[in-house]
Amino acid sequence: MLTAPGSPLPPVEEAAPSLATAELAVDGMHCAACAARVERALAEVPAVASASVNLVTTRAFVSYDDRAASPEDLCLAVVGAGYGASALEGPVTASRPSDPDHWAARAAVSWPLALAALLVALLGPESALAGWVVLLLAVVVEYLGGWPFLRNAARLLAHRATSMDTLIALGTLSALAVSAVEAIALGGRHVHLGGSGAFAARLHGVMAPLIVAVLATGRALEVRARNRAAQSMQALLSLRPPTARVVTDPADEHGELVAPESVPVGALVRVRPDETIPLDGFVEHGRSSVDESMLTGEPMPEQRGPGDRVTGGTRNGRGALVVRVSEVAEESVLARLQRLVEQAQREKAPLQRVADRVSAVFVPAVLVAAAVTFLAWWLVVGDLGKAVLSSVALLLVACPCAMGLATPVAIVVATGRASTLGIFVRSGEALERLAKVDTVVFDKTGTLTERSAEVSGVMAVPPHSAAEVLGLASAIEVDSDHPIARAITAVAEPVAPATDNEVHPGVGTVGTVAGHRVAVSALRPAEVPPSLAAAVEEHRSRGETLVATERDGELMGVIAVTTPLRPEAAPAVAHLHRLGLVTGVLSGDGEQAVRAAATALGIDRAEGGLSPAGKVVALRALQEGSSGVVMVGDGVNDAPALATADVGCAIGSGSDAALATSDVTLLGSDLHGVPAAIGLAGATYSVILQNLGWAMGYNVSTLPLAAAGLLDPLVAAVAMGLSSLVVVGNSLRLKRLGRRGLASVEPPRLLKGRRGFLASVLVPVVIFASLTVAAQAVSPARGEPLLPVVPNITTVALPGGDVAEAYLEPGSPGANQFHVVFGADGRQVPATSARVVASGPGVSGETLRQLRLAPGHFVDFVLLTAGPWRFDVVGRVGGRTVHFVVHRVVS
Repeated sequence: MLTAPGSPLPPVEEAAPSLATAELAVDGMHCAACAARVERALAEVPAVASASVNLVTTRAFVSYDDRAASPEDLCLAVVGAGYGASALEGPVTASRPSDPDHWAARAAVSWPLALAALLVALLGPESALAGWVVLLLAVVVEYLGGWPFLRNAARLLAHRATSMDTLIALGTLSALAVSAVEAIALGGRHVHLGGSGAFAARLHGVMAPLIVAVLATGRALEVRARNRAAQSMQALLSLRPPTARVVTDPADEHGELVAPESVPVGALVRVRPDETIPLDGFVEHGRSSVDESMLTGEPMPEQRGPGDRVTGGTRNGRGALVVRVSEVAEESVLARLQRLVEQAQREKAPLQRVADRVSAVFVPAVLVAAAVTFLAWWLVVGDLGKAVLSSVALLLVACPCAMGLATPVAIVVATGRASTLGIFVRSGEALERLAKVDTVVFDKTGTLTERSAEVSGVMAVPPHSAAEVLGLASAIEVDSDHPIARAITAVAEPVAPATDNEVHPGVGTVGTVAGHRVAVSALRPAEVPPSLAAAVEEHRSRGETLVATERDGELMGVIAVTTPLRPEAAPAVAHLHRLGLVTGVLSGDGEQAVRAAATALGIDRAEGGLSPAGKVVALRALQEGSSGVVMVGDGVNDAPALATADVGCAIGSGSDAALATSDVTLLGSDLHGVPAAIGLAGATYSVILQNLGWAMGYNVSTLPLAAAGLLDPLVAAVAMGLSSLVVVGNSLRLKRLGRRGLASVEPPRLLKGRRGFLASVLVPVVIFASLTVAAQAVSPARGEPLLPVVPNITTVALPGGDVAEAYLEPGSPGANQFHVVFGADGRQVPATSARVVASGPGVSGETLRQLRLAPGHFVDFVLLTAGPWRFDVVGRVGGRTVHFVVHRVVS
């Protein structure tokens, strides 16, 4: 462009930023607070436009300006937040189950050591060695079994952040501190205290290793369940065989086995009988039936021969095929559908965003609550033991994981299961919208009817012939894949090549044939000449589609086309009615044909003769009085309607057009997929509400119980582990949907919507309230102090350098035990007898009833009253008789 001298230069338009997408594998995330922190860290990078983190798959999906940042910069941002990250590159591949922290192995190591500590605590000798052994085992279990908790908590602490691991680390370290303090308070001795106090003290002393073992087991089970959920999302890619047999000639029966990812477009691949087709392509040689049920859900195999298209992942029948590859593995239908499934995990559903906001403040709130609980019990009530136990229980029972996993696990399982049924949902938000719809609207041609239409009659306007009418129409429609166009081209050859073809969706096709402008379009009533009126009306009464063929504006004839209704259309519509949904038809076909089809199928309402714009207007009218409208079409001519509906559903197509314009794509042509998709969405939404209700009810019921001192730390650890497993296990129920076929998919009839949410809230409240009442009624540790009261031990020197220890338990008025232990500091001296005579207020020279616990340990039972007491002990030790006296004042 030239400019005059001195004139200002035109402004230079800045190029729009080029946004790239990066997928990162994130390490160290264990709760929704972790995922939210990683999201914030990525969003703070200036070049990032959006970031989404999936807790279940531990993946981050980032849209960013690749001119201002690189994947390495994004990984550094995640590392700066206290987590690990690596960029994933290359084609989509199926992920394998992973357990980077080796929780299963840690649980396997922790349990034997924890149980050994428990046996020593309950059955070990009364010695300093036993007490230190319990403490040593607790330290080993804390390190071997709970190291990931400590590592992650320390790493986040360095970045001034908290997560679920922070709560667990504080709880387990506090429990370990209790064991250490008890051992130190007893001077290393492991003294049998007797009564309920013995059980309480011993259980509290060994709770640290037991808690770590329980938590490691819970985390191992959670990882396994989450891997099962993630595997369901990768079910598509598992269909592709690991190798492809590349040949250079169709006659070659051996070829070379290579990875499918390395096979270029145009290569020949030989598929032997009963093998899986590795890549998309066209059959070059051979004929066989192909089972496509793993992709489309249709059980009957399809016959495929030369020129027919086949899809990678489908299974060959008994014949051998040679396929010419049309797409590389990364661009195959299988890979594109897998990316669609993964995309559903990137965009968060509205319910998940609410849960994320709650989880973001959950951990700091629990830390504050634990501190307040400790101070209240210690400073206000004056009970240090209760303060420690209650705060530890509060830290351990709190579980933001359940709330953080409630939505993503359900969506991952649901979208993975849906993909195996041939149902592909674009996002979690679309799935949530689909669960709330109350109206389903169908296109007619190619949706309710078979995709292969048939010409049922040709009416030519004299002096033209039927062959001339069909030939001109065929020339115009030869390149179209519309069912009516295919029906015309199937019965007539073009009279001449057509040029300048223009397709007007919903109207018809116009082109030039031999210098004449030819149009093939829907017949307008005003165009029907009197000579054809009777024949046209007869075809119209049968609900057939009438197509006018015009040359240079002159009507040459009318072609009648019939498209038989799909055999499964009526049962699918009936299924929708059982679900309580309203049905309708919006079609460009004639009004009479549309109403005839609707009547035959039992559809509630029908409108025909609609242009694409008319369908949009009709849909908007339906949306005004509805909670949600689904539009079901073929994904090509119905693009405006699919985009306008609350949920657009493309059926019977894996094409780019269908994947681009619809929220839901049904790869198979079975109409049962429509109620199945709605039923699956309803089941998923109900499961999400149940999960959120459980998470809320669990925390509402357990946190106050823990703060009130009514929940033992060991019970709290078990409850915390089970809470996440309940959510994941409830979500895994979705994998059972559709096992008997698409027609068997039903949304839940009970525990759905608000009722399901409220019931799910009440279930954990009732469970934990009942367990608390029962525990308070039967627990032997009820009301016992955290640390045992150290008895007043009298040490007596014996002849030969031996010693004896004697003490009373509990040493207050009432039933007591008088212990005599020959030996000290872990060394017991065998004694053959130890007779004890007690004298006190009102008692003179009473020989006490005795029980021998060990070779050097005797227990005598006495009923004490207030006042001074004297205990004369005569024993036989090492062949010598020994005598000593112990004095006590009971008050």
